[in-house]
Amino acid sequence: MNLHHFWPPSRFRVFVALSLSVSLLYLAQNIFLWGGETNVIFVNDNSTPFLAIFATLFALALWNETSWDKTSSLVWGSFSLGMTLWTVAEIVWALYSFVQQEIPYPSMADLLWILGYPAFFISFLLRYRGLRIRATRVQTFLVTMFSAAAALFLFFLLFWPLLQSLVGDFIAEGILASAYPLIDLPLITLTIMIALALSGGKFSSPWAWLAVSFFFRTISDLGFAYGTWTGGYYPDGVLNNLSIFIDYSYNISYIFIFLGLYRQQTLTNEAEKNIQVKEVSLEHSYFVNVLLFTDKHDTLISLSPNYQKLTGQPEESHLTGKPVWQALEMDEERFNEFKENLLKHGQVAEFPLSLAQQEGEGRAATLSGLITRSERHEFTGFNLLLRVSLPASESDLSQYELEKDQKELAYAMLTSLGLEKSISQQEIKAYFYGEVRTLYQLMLATNGQQFAENLMGILNLTCIQHNWAITISGGEIALPRGRQEMEAADLRFLLDTLRDYSNKALGPDLVKESLLKLQGQVSQNILDSAESNQLLPKF
Repeated sequence: MNLHHFWPPSRFRVFVALSLSVSLLYLAQNIFLWGGETNVIFVNDNSTPFLAIFATLFALALWNETSWDKTSSLVWGSFSLGMTLWTVAEIVWALYSFVQQEIPYPSMADLLWILGYPAFFISFLLRYRGLRIRATRVQTFLVTMFSAAAALFLFFLLFWPLLQSLVGDFIAEGILASAYPLIDLPLITLTIMIALALSGGKFSSPWAWLAVSFFFRTISDLGFAYGTWTGGYYPDGVLNNLSIFIDYSYNISYIFIFLGLYRQQTLTNEAEKNIQVKEVSLEHSYFVNVLLFTDKHDTLISLSPNYQKLTGQPEESHLTGKPVWQALEMDEERFNEFKENLLKHGQVAEFPLSLAQQEGEGRAATLSGLITRSERHEFTGFNLLLRVSLPASESDLSQYELEKDQKELAYAMLTSLGLEKSISQQEIKAYFYGEVRTLYQLMLATNGQQFAENLMGILNLTCIQHNWAITISGGEIALPRGRQEMEAADLRFLLDTLRDYSNKALGPDLVKESLLKLQGQVSQNILDSAESNQLLPKF
């Protein structure tokens, strides 16, 4: 875990310093009995509800701020429910201690504490399952082994001996006391797994603080179970070292919950405000395939008719019969480099070049090729596939489409070249860019700059939460490449998140109309890839 994220250079340090100072002063009061033993016991009993209320208010605020996202809303809504139940339990316990000499056990407070555990478990499980990343196998193995060992330790060295030693009216009390540390284990395990899954990213630190808080709660509950078993927790109402250990660990667990929630809240706000997008740039979003065929002398004998449209040349221009490098307006030396590799390896995939146009700048393109041979295995020429990138602003993309039989031939070449998956990945990225741009421009035109910036803030926040290396800078969005390449399921998750927010902000009918219009503008090969990878919205 990056300690810079755990201990960031911001005002969060101030809150950590204040919280630790309060914790140390509270510990000193218990050790040195400042104000007398009676006052110390009073503080131990009555400070807990205020700490719990403070943490609960931050949980509710975080729930409100993440209401735009279904998963985050469920995560922090369940967390807030658990905190509310525990806070009410703390208040009930404090009232018992205030009005009665001896607190009933089990009590209504215990029922509320027990009811809070499922809410926390659901919250943490939803968070972990909602992540598109996981802890490593080694990390998962170590955490699982630790949790299993801790559970066995608690069961055989505490729970089982305690059950055997308790009789009569003390059985229910003993079972409940020893059950608390056992049901703490799943919570501390999940918080650790979430922190490890997000390690290396900023959003790992809130879960690290929450893991620390549940660690202190677990050891406090463990001490309480032991104190219940031996009668060492406030024996005859007298403060002792075990009672100090139990109360101190328990109360500071709420302080660490507050720190985790506060860190999560500040990171959420930073991510939402991190980007001020003026225009979403979608360069090289769409791809058009052009087929070219040569003889053994590099003379162009045939090409698909969309080439002239891409270059702006008249349809009656005669390119066949020319050397292919002249038809493509390539430098002859550059083409010879391509040809040399093609003859040597039998195929070349995505050789970069710039496609000249009659007007304006050249288009970025790649040239791939396969050697053709006769039945007698004599060299007869090249089958070439020119792949041209078009900007998102291009209108009427359908004019560049290949005929059905030509399209099948193009994809057969892509498969032979081993580019089918790579090309499909490029095509689903192109659709992703197109839909993000459409939603952004629709939000900007309908609801104004602030809503458009909120949309990009949500995109940025979701990527940070999942450690996805999308770059949003200077008004441009760039998906990661190489080892950090995002899967189709990740892009689908992002699009679903943006659609949810857009539907709430604009209404589903307007969003549907705009996305259907986008599908009518996107080239068919991109639309096919988006559909096969389930990126298209379900209307």
